[in-house]
Amino acid sequence: MTKNEYKIFSEMVLQKLGIRLRQQEYARTARIVSERVVKLGNQLIGTYIRFLDTPGSADEWDILIDFLTIPETYFFRDQNQCMAFEKFIIPHILNQKNRIRIWSAGCSTGEEPYTLAIILSETVKNLKYRDVQIIGTDINPRCLKKAKKGIYERHSFRGVRSDIIEKYFIKKSGRMKIDNSIRKMVEFKKFNIKLDKGEFFPLVYNNFDVIFCRNVLIYFEKPAINNITAGFSTSLNDSGYLVLGHSETGHISNRDLRRIRANNTFIFGKNEKIETEKNIYKVAGDSPEKAPFLKNKKTEETKNNDHYNKALLHYFKEEYESAGVEIESIEKKNSAGVKELLLKSLVQVNSGELEKAAVTAEKIKDINEFLPAPYYVLGFIHENRKKYHLAIADYERALFIEPNFFLSYFRLGSLYMKERKKKESVRAFKNALKTIKAEDEEKVKLLSGGFLKKSLEQICRKGIHE
Repeated sequence: MTKNEYKIFSEMVLQKLGIRLRQQEYARTARIVSERVVKLGNQLIGTYIRFLDTPGSADEWDILIDFLTIPETYFFRDQNQCMAFEKFIIPHILNQKNRIRIWSAGCSTGEEPYTLAIILSETVKNLKYRDVQIIGTDINPRCLKKAKKGIYERHSFRGVRSDIIEKYFIKKSGRMKIDNSIRKMVEFKKFNIKLDKGEFFPLVYNNFDVIFCRNVLIYFEKPAINNITAGFSTSLNDSGYLVLGHSETGHISNRDLRRIRANNTFIFGKNEKIETEKNIYKVAGDSPEKAPFLKNKKTEETKNNDHYNKALLHYFKEEYESAGVEIESIEKKNSAGVKELLLKSLVQVNSGELEKAAVTAEKIKDINEFLPAPYYVLGFIHENRKKYHLAIADYERALFIEPNFFLSYFRLGSLYMKERKKKESVRAFKNALKTIKAEDEEKVKLLSGGFLKKSLEQICRKGIHE
């Protein structure tokens, strides 16, 4: 496959499926196309590409979808989001009405919608008297075929409790088959969620109480993502909820959808009071660009300015004990706000008092859970404890709140490098370089313990090229 053929093929895939094939996927894509050309008995790749542009190529596109998309799913994936569905979403919906309508968009082989059905069965009393509809859609016909059969291998059950497996699955020739009571709760359909600007989903995909679309938007370009999320907003009921994968939450720009923190994760709710960026940071008494890192409310700044500035000076000199004494003087007056608590948590982290630092970070969240800083601090604490999966989750939560939060990208790049995940590390460092220019110098200096943007930028570039 020549470079020009790859370009033409990529544009066709983008137009047909909404999926952008990256340049680094050239070798893999070329191999797939070459194998299909041989299989069909064609001699030229150009002939095959022209065939894909004809009305009779629908079956071949179905085969290509299977190769181009890589399904990765399992039951009860992301426990925090499952708990948010059980403890927050279900009660909010079923306390208002007797029905619940759920769409699992990009359901792959069916583990996600079946998981939601199991959670409903476990949670809702007299479920048979409720009006429940769960629809799973995907563009991959092979995945849908497996979903409809409901038979799964062992790898689909990583982390699932044994009592759940015993209750809802039947052993079948070394594999597990979903119980019919759960299988009949889910309807599967082939559907492509790609939308062009100004388009909406068909009426059959409207009036949902919950839409799950996890780890699907990563395949799309930004304009397509905006169109899809706008479509989801229209497809949700006025009190509906949207659940995305953690790495995708920063893509939401639709003002009808607001962030909600539920059960240690984030979801989106529709048409309730929308928190603007100004309101989110109001508790810190500063603008969105600088809060909560620079100034607090004027009255607090006047009272505590001397102690805080002295603490800050000690912090940058690595005189952590003296910095703690100055912050303690502020706390004795019961006037410690976000900026004081943030500095306190950073002092505690650098003093090795990780437990205390975690408690202080939680206090910041209690004041305002829509600030990225406490999640960043918690991520750094987990990283110091070598609990890297927890660190990644908290860094991503910070990015969910503030998608251009440079230091989270920087820490993710460093963390992935430790784990020898080169691809992930390079991607994180590149995102860090994209965001660092707009980042506030004082914020970077505070959270990094005194490093300047220029120094951290050099580290990012080195991480990319190593």
